[in-house]
Amino acid sequence: MKWKILLVIIIAAHALILAKMVFFPYPELFLYPYLANHGFLPYKQIFDQHFPSILMLPINISTFGLSSPATARMFSIGLAILAQILLLGISRSIFKSEKKAILVNLFYLFIQPVFEGYILWIDTFIVPATLAAFYLLWRFFEEKKLVFAFWAGLFAGLSVFIKQSMLPLAVVVGILLLVKSKSFKAAIIYGAGVLVPMAVLLFWIIKNGIFADFYYWTVKFNLEVYPKMAGKFPTLKQLARGIVFFAPAGLLFLTKARRKLVNIIAGLFLVFSLVAGGNRFELVHLQPALPFVALLTVSFVEALGKRLRPILLLAIFIPSVFLVGYLLRGLISTYVYFFDETTVATASEVDELTKPGERIFIMGSQPIIYPLADRMPAGGVFSVSLPWNIKVVEDIILAGIEKDRPAAVVRDFSATIDGIAVLDYMRKIDKFVNANYELAEKVGPNEILIPKKAINCNGVNAIVFDAKTGFKLPPQLESCGFRLRCAIK
Repeated sequence: MKWKILLVIIIAAHALILAKMVFFPYPELFLYPYLANHGFLPYKQIFDQHFPSILMLPINISTFGLSSPATARMFSIGLAILAQILLLGISRSIFKSEKKAILVNLFYLFIQPVFEGYILWIDTFIVPATLAAFYLLWRFFEEKKLVFAFWAGLFAGLSVFIKQSMLPLAVVVGILLLVKSKSFKAAIIYGAGVLVPMAVLLFWIIKNGIFADFYYWTVKFNLEVYPKMAGKFPTLKQLARGIVFFAPAGLLFLTKARRKLVNIIAGLFLVFSLVAGGNRFELVHLQPALPFVALLTVSFVEALGKRLRPILLLAIFIPSVFLVGYLLRGLISTYVYFFDETTVATASEVDELTKPGERIFIMGSQPIIYPLADRMPAGGVFSVSLPWNIKVVEDIILAGIEKDRPAAVVRDFSATIDGIAVLDYMRKIDKFVNANYELAEKVGPNEILIPKKAINCNGVNAIVFDAKTGFKLPPQLESCGFRLRCAIK
């Protein structure tokens, strides 16, 4: 009963920490489902190098309720709690001890928040899938039941479905299964499980006639364009954080416990979850590896024998408490990225300046403005304002907005990516905007521009009216592109 109480305390502490930290839900978590729900197809209209997975398919995370900062935070906390529960069940099966299982949960509580646990991205959604795949693979080796091989493959395939960079892990696990079990049948059954999510995805892609675009963005673009322009190495501080918290797990493989199959499996999941982070390093990409760090850390403590265990536990536990507190300083806040006052006010202003159903264009400013203002991208295509994307699609976007001219443009001159001004790699588009649009409003760094004819038509610059008069815009001015705005609130 004590271990259940301890688990509840650990889960409550984990939930409280994540609830009180700043929150960084990636804009794509809201934007891509919004576009997909309005009929935009990935790769054909949404230019992105990830698999459609939970973001761009007709059934996506918005279907399950992720539609606001509050619900996104609930997903973030819920995923952490699910990982804790899965870890407890897995640890109890491996260590045959509630105490050691609770230690795993405790170490996961320490490390999950400090590796950008306040960020919600697709890496976070991978964690339950990889934990399930790990546990089912271990159960297969323990019980030799082929059904476990299939389910291990299915969850490994699900992790690839969510993020294609998990493919090396799925392949390596299959090789391990074949080598250790010496059973082609088991390997084939595992492979069949992996292919189920992939087959569903491929069927949908072919059905929608986007296979060529899918291949370009997920394979060719990722191999030829993205590595050259988006590469990012860890900073010394990030590297030091990784070494400190990952060290005990790594030291396990200097002991005899490295020969245990369960540790070999956990080590492979750890290493290839790290590989899945790709060549643009961010701490959040390490999230899928963290449960295995916790498992292997406790395995390391166990491997040192009864005499050294208390000393080692204190040597890990006490510094960890202070280090976690130090690393989390300044992160305790209610601030939510991308839903700040300026962005929300900009979206409100766009809503006021344009009519429902009209399209807008955002350059440099936060793309979350599209769903916040409930306006679709002009030109029928969308790309985040990243150098490596714009290099490929600037001409396509320009052609789109020339043909389907936006009712408003939101521009931020101050926006930068890796120290480069966004507008520096959108010069063609910026030239078109300068030639055809003029400033209507400015909210913080965001300029809101509307077509020039909507600001100055036949020498008339503005109409001010009292909302109580019920004044209607003359047809001849409406045809010029004027929009009525009430000056008296």
